[in-house]
Amino acid sequence: MSAQLELRGIAELKDALGKLPSELKGQATGIVIEAAYSAQRDIVAAYPQGPTGKLKKGVKVKVQEIGPYSVAAQVRSTAPHGWLYEYGTQARQTKKGKNRGTMPTPAAVFIPAMIRYRRAMYLKLAELIRSTGLIATLDA
Repeated sequence: MSAQLELRGIAELKDALGKLPSELKGQATGIVIEAAYSAQRDIVAAYPQGPTGKLKKGVKVKVQEIGPYSVAAQVRSTAPHGWLYEYGTQARQTKKGKNRGTMPTPAAVFIPAMIRYRRAMYLKLAELIRSTGLIATLDA
């Protein structure tokens, strides 16, 4: 009789990964960290080089241990104008009537990259679980 674990959704996958044996933590950690740093590299490569370089320099990865069996990595844009670059702005003026400019065309770099890398990471983590003899599927 074989063991089977069925996961329905990301929450269940995250919960199952949190319970992985400690010997698999290193492999799972490598997958998570690789996805985060790969996403960071793609985002930085897609951002334009401005006069200060803050948009590119502002893309940071923070890795955090979560208990004895889990790890998390967060990719963030710390550039003060990162949100403006991603989503664009309307024409705006100060109270004294000075033009603050626009960024009319949203760039949509960060979120699409994160969606791609997160999905690829979950597929690799599901494969890691399957390699232990468990059956894991990820429905699209």
